[in-house]
Amino acid sequence: EGIGEAAAPPSSSLYVMETVKGRGKRGKRSRKDEMIVGTSHQGTRTETERHGGHAGGGVKQLYDPVVGPPGCNLFICALPKWACGEDIKRLIRNCLGAEAEEAVLGVQVYRHSNGRSKSMGVIAMKSPRQVARTIRELSGKEMVMDPSDPRYSESAPPQSRNITIVPRKVDLEPLLSQLPAGSAEDIASLSLTKRDES
Repeated sequence: EGIGEAAAPPSSSLYVMETVKGRGKRGKRSRKDEMIVGTSHQGTRTETERHGGHAGGGVKQLYDPVVGPPGCNLFICALPKWACGEDIKRLIRNCLGAEAEEAVLGVQVYRHSNGRSKSMGVIAMKSPRQVARTIRELSGKEMVMDPSDPRYSESAPPQSRNITIVPRKVDLEPLLSQLPAGSAEDIASLSLTKRDES
């Protein structure tokens, strides 16, 4: 949930849950086949087929990654557990405007095999200028669910979190090379910590 500058983003992306065979308590082989299907801009849905059902079966998630041009790919971390790609796009639109949202090629929230969020993901954008602006204006921003959201519960309000946005390591040098000289020292010093990734 690749996307490149030369090719238009696909309308949907496929997440395949690789079958991992395990042994049940009596040593019998068992397996579980699971597939998650979603898009870059929407939450995922799960379709599961179980065969055997013994303990020991498991799955490994393989992602079709979101990828933008060199220098235009960001990690977004410390996401609330409820946040999906649409929530991230909405945050960009509300804080940075329609132009910034239009510069988003795709958003992907990483998930465990059971569908739960890993609280981190990737944003692919069209231009280094929009990448720099997104980092400066959104990193550290508190991500809060709007009370009008159907998922919102007054009795148990969804947790908000202060998100972290940084360039991917492989994108840092290309990003800096495309920004005006001396204008991005703040971005050059950014790096993820274990705390950001949790």
